[in-house]
Order: sequence, then C-alpha cells, then structure tokens
Amino acid sequence: MAESYYVIVIIALCTVSVVTSANTDTAVTNLTISQITSSSATVTWTLPSSTENITKFDLIYGAENLVLDDVSTTSYALSGLDHWMTYEVCVNSIMNDDSVVESCTSFSTHYTPVNKLVFAAVGCASFLIIMLVISVVIESRFQTKIEEERNTKKKSTSKVGVM
Repeated sequence: MAESYYVIVIIALCTVSVVTSANTDTAVTNLTISQITSSSATVTWTLPSSTENITKFDLIYGAENLVLDDVSTTSYALSGLDHWMTYEVCVNSIMNDDSVVESCTSFSTHYTPVNKLVFAAVGCASFLIIMLVISVVIESRFQTKIEEERNTKKKSTSKVGVM
C-alpha cells in the first residue's frame, strides 16, 4: 500500500501600519550615532514627548532587529559591525495599536587597515628567516672550502713526505 503525504500550507496575514512622517509626539528625535569604530558604534536618541501609547521600541540595524521593552531606554551600543560599511539604524516606536513610527539615520564604520605592528613584526620575522638561510648557505660553503683546503694540504704534505 502506498503512503500518502500531504503538505499543509498555513498563511497568516498581518497588517502593520508604518508611519514615516515626523510625528513628534510618538517618534524618537535627535537620533545620533557616536563613538564610531571599525566594529562598533553607539546610537542615542531623545524620547518622544509622550510615551504613553508606546509599548516598546524596535532597534533595527544591519540584519539585527532588537526589541527594547523598556520605553525609557535612550541609547544602545551596537557591536559586531563590519568595518568600512554603511548601516541604516532605525529606532521605531511600536504603538498600542501595533502601528509603527519610524526614526532612521545612517552612518559608516571606519576602515581598519592591517595593524602596523603586525605588519612590522611579519616583516622583521621574514628578514630574520632570510638572514638565517643566507648564513647557513654561506657557512656550508665556507665549510666546504675549508675541507677542500685541508684535503689539498694533506695531499701536498703526503707528497712531500714520500720523496
């Protein structure tokens, strides 16, 4: 008897209204990015004049979507960022009726070149290895030459003694 397989697809529809206008009563203001490095930054904002109808804030940056349940929060340290990238940061007010009031800004992380000390250390190590190889080669050639001279002297000494 053949087995039957069924695929059941359930689609849930939900509506989220996004208000992008500058609604100063419920939108965070003065959204600022500071202390920017190659892998981190700090986002700060001023709370809306009224947080009465706000249930939480969504902090969105890169692939991150964080929920800040404490509506008195006014800053967050971003970490794990990639260097030399531009990020858009949004602090969204989530209202009692599930509507969203957006406040967004963007910033770029700094570029971090290869650490100069690491580069210098690798250069010095490479130089020392090259010098070591050269000295071994030179020493082996001198050893060969010294042995050849000894053998030549032995041959000449043995010829003198034979006469």
